[in-house]
Amino acid sequence: MQWQEEEKTQRHKVAYLDPARIHQTEHSFKLTEKVQEQLKAVKTKKAKDDIKEEAHKKERHKVSVYIAKVMLKRVEKDWIMAPYGFE
Repeated sequence: MQWQEEEKTQRHKVAYLDPARIHQTEHSFKLTEKVQEQLKAVKTKKAKDDIKEEAHKKERHKVSVYIAKVMLKRVEKDWIMAPYGFE
């Protein structure tokens, strides 16, 4: 509703990030089949922690790439709002 009002009045130049794309669950560690296979292949706890950290880093990177793309695409906007859902 809010974005429709701003679009009609042209009062503010605002872009919004998709809350579903930046929500906490999107950049949390996900135990996929590929990661499970990698974890089964290694023996040490340090190696398993490294694999988990790398997988988590990739998920965080996906979110940061989305935010960067929106910022580049919406350079004409004065504000970029990011409604999010964190604990």
